[in-house]
Amino acid sequence: MSDTEATLERADQGMLDHVGGWGRTKRSGGARRRWLLYGVREEPTPGYTGLYEAPHDGIGVCCSGGGIRSAAFNLGALQVVLADTQTRGDVKYLSAVSGGSYIAAAFCMIAKRWSGTPNADDSDPRLVTDHAPPFHPGSPEELYLRNHLGYLAPDGTAKLYLGLRMVAGLTVNVLLIGLPVLILGLVAGLLANGPYQHLEDGTFHLPLGPLLAVVSVAGLSLTLAMLDVLWRPKKERLRAFARTWEVRLFVLACALATLFIVVPALAAWAASLGTDNSATSAVQGSIGTALSSMGALALAAISHVRGQVKDKQKALANAERKLGKYAKPVRDAVIAVVVTLAGPILLLAIAVLGVLVAVGDTATGQTVLILAAIARIAMWISIDLTTVSLHPFYRRRLSTAFALRRVWHDENGDEARAPSEDDQVEANGKAIAEERPFDTMVELSESHIAPPEPDADPAKSLSRWPMLIVCAAANVSDPGATPPGRAVASFTFSPTAVGGPLTGATETKVYEQLGRNRRRDVTLPAAVAMSGAALSPSMGKLTYRPLSFLLALANIRLGVWVPNPRHVNEENKKTGGDKIESLAPRGRDKVSLRHRPRPEYLWKELWGRNRLDDKFLYVSDGGHYENLGLVELLRRGCRTIYCFDAGGGSTTNALGDAIALARTELNIEIDMDEHTKLLAESKTPPLRAKAACAKGTVRYPRDATPGRLIYVRSVVTEDSPWDLANYQEEDGVFPHHSTLDQFFDDRRFEAYRRLGGCAANSALAIATAEAATTNGAARVEQAKRDGATGTVTLEADER
Repeated sequence: MSDTEATLERADQGMLDHVGGWGRTKRSGGARRRWLLYGVREEPTPGYTGLYEAPHDGIGVCCSGGGIRSAAFNLGALQVVLADTQTRGDVKYLSAVSGGSYIAAAFCMIAKRWSGTPNADDSDPRLVTDHAPPFHPGSPEELYLRNHLGYLAPDGTAKLYLGLRMVAGLTVNVLLIGLPVLILGLVAGLLANGPYQHLEDGTFHLPLGPLLAVVSVAGLSLTLAMLDVLWRPKKERLRAFARTWEVRLFVLACALATLFIVVPALAAWAASLGTDNSATSAVQGSIGTALSSMGALALAAISHVRGQVKDKQKALANAERKLGKYAKPVRDAVIAVVVTLAGPILLLAIAVLGVLVAVGDTATGQTVLILAAIARIAMWISIDLTTVSLHPFYRRRLSTAFALRRVWHDENGDEARAPSEDDQVEANGKAIAEERPFDTMVELSESHIAPPEPDADPAKSLSRWPMLIVCAAANVSDPGATPPGRAVASFTFSPTAVGGPLTGATETKVYEQLGRNRRRDVTLPAAVAMSGAALSPSMGKLTYRPLSFLLALANIRLGVWVPNPRHVNEENKKTGGDKIESLAPRGRDKVSLRHRPRPEYLWKELWGRNRLDDKFLYVSDGGHYENLGLVELLRRGCRTIYCFDAGGGSTTNALGDAIALARTELNIEIDMDEHTKLLAESKTPPLRAKAACAKGTVRYPRDATPGRLIYVRSVVTEDSPWDLANYQEEDGVFPHHSTLDQFFDDRRFEAYRRLGGCAANSALAIATAEAATTNGAARVEQAKRDGATGTVTLEADER
C-alpha cells in the first residue's frame, strides 16, 4: 500500500486523535463561587494549534463560499478536476464552505451508490461509473439542477409558504421573548394597584418605596465605585469584589428603574391617551381628515413623486457635502441607533401592555398572568429552537435541488428500477436524477464513498472518491478564547468526526445517537445548510452587533444550536465509551444527551452570549471563520491543494485571511508567487484580469518537503472564451453577483459553470507543467549522477 493509499484509509481520523477529548466540560464548585463573588471566570482551554495529520502527498481541493454563484462556478471546476480518474484517486479531501458545499455534497450524494439492494435510497451503481461520473457534462443531475435553480421559492405557492413560515416563526419568537416580559409587566401592574394610585386614569405619582429601592441600589453601586477608586485593599480579591458588584448593582438599578419608574410612567401616559377627550377628538379628527383626503393624496403622490424624490436626494446630497468625510459615519451611527433601539422598544411596549391590563382590571390581570405563565412553561417544555428557526426550511429547499441520486427509469415512466445487464444506459438515455427521499437523507457517518475492489471493472465501478469536509463556524464570545474581533472558531463535519480545534471533536456516529431530533441535524444536507447559514444574529468576525438583537427577535436565524462536542464526549463516557478513538459501533446504547436547545438559548442569541462551555454551540456559515476551506486542508496535511475562490468581489482578501490564519494557528507559511498580482481586475469596464490562477509554496513546520497551492479566482481574463467575455459585457456585474442574489437564470448559471471549468483547466495545466519541469530536473540530476559513476540509464521506449 502506497503512502497516499495509507492516508486515504484513515481520512480525518487525526482530528479525533488530537482533539477528541479536548477542553473542559464542567466548572468546579470553587469556580462557580469565584464567578458569583468576584466575577472571575476560568480561562477557556486554548485551541489545539497543531496539524491533524502529518504532511502527505494526498491532494486537497477546496471550494469557497458564495451561495449559488459559488455552486455554479465550483460545479464547472469539479467537473474538470474529478473527471480524470487518476487525479481523483489522489484527491484525499474535498473541503467546502457554504455555496461550495452545496455542489460538493451534491457530487458526493450522486457518487454514493447502493450496495446489494436495488431500489435503495442511493444511486444505481450501474449508472454511476468512471465512464459516467457524477455531474459529468450533460448528466441527468446537471439537467435537474438547471431546472431547479429557483429552489428557494420556485413558484407563487412556495413564495407564499415562505412568507407564512417567516410570519409564523416571527410570532413564535416574539412569544418566546415577549411572554416573560409580559409576565413582568403584569406583576408590576398588580403591584401598582397599591403604591401607584390612579395609574389607570393616566395619573402617575412616583411612590416612595420603589424610588427608595432604586436609589438605594444605585447608591450602593456608586459607593463601591468610589471605593474602587479610593481604596487600596491588601488583597486584590477585595478589589475584584467591589469592581464586580458595582457593575452588577448598577445594572440592577437600571432594571428596577425601568420596571418601577419608566414602565408605570409610560403606562400612565398610554392610559391618558384613552381618557383625554380632547386628545381623543384630535386623533379621531386626524383619522377622518386622512380618510377623506386619501384620494387627493394619492393623486398628488402620483403627480409629484418624481419631484419629491429628487428634492429628497438633493437634500441628502447637500447634507453629505456639508458633513464631508463625516457623512458615512453619521449615517451608519443613525442606522445603528435605530436598529439597536427597535427591539428593546418593542419589549418595553409589551411590558407597558402588561401593566395596563393589570391596573385596568385586577381579575383580568391575574387571569392573563396565569395563562401567560402556563403558555411560557408549555413553550419551554416543548419548543426546540432549531425547529423554530429558518434552518429546517433552508435545509429542505436546498435538498430539493442538491440532494439527488441517479436512477433508472423505464420506458413507460414507471417508478425507478434497476437496469438489466443488457441495457445500454448511455445509448437509450434512461438514467434520470431525482430528489432523494427527505426522510432518509444521507447520514453524515455514511456519506463517505467506499473505494472499489482492486479488480473492479472501470465500466461498472467508480474510482476512489475524496472525503468531504463540510466547513462551518462555531461562534464563541468568551474573552480570551479567540483573538479580539474574531469571536469564532473552526467547526467541521465529516463522516469521521464533528468539531474543531477549539471546541473539541466527537465521532460522527456518536452524534447520530443523540436522539431523533439531533440525528436530523447531522445528515449531510443539514451540515451543508449549517455551512451556508450566512444570515444569523452571531456571525463571527462579520457580526454587526446592533443588528443581533433585531435578527434574533425577528427569527432571521439560519444558524443552529449544535450539541457541544465536549459535553457529548462527557455524556458518552457515562454510557461506556472511555476513549473517543475506540468507540463502539452504532449497535450499542444511545448516548444519554437527550435534551434540546430550549428557549433560554434564544436570549443568548439576542445578546450574543455564546459560551464555550455551554451544552450547545451556535454554528453558522463557514465563511464567518474562513471562506475558502483552505485552512482545513492545511490542518490535514495536504501538500498539493487546488483552491477555487468564487467568493465574489474584486479583491483576494479571502486568500489573505486564510494565509494569516494558517500562520497564526498552524505555523504554516504560504508564499504566493509574483503572478498573484495578475489576479487583480482592471478598474474600468470591462473588468478583466491578466490571469485566473496563481501558485504558492506551502511550508509546513518541521517538514522539509514544500507543498504547493494553486489558487483560482472567478475572474474573466483576456484569454477567456468569447462567450464569457460577451456575457460580462452584457451583464455588467458578472462574475461578481451578490451572494444575496440566489435566483439565477440558466444563462447566468451556465456562465459561472463555464468560467469554473476554464479556470480549473488552467489550474491543471499549471500543475502538469510544474510536474513536467520537476520530473525533467530530476532526470537531469540523475543523468549527472549516472555519468559521474560511468552508468548509462535508458528510457523504456529507447530500450
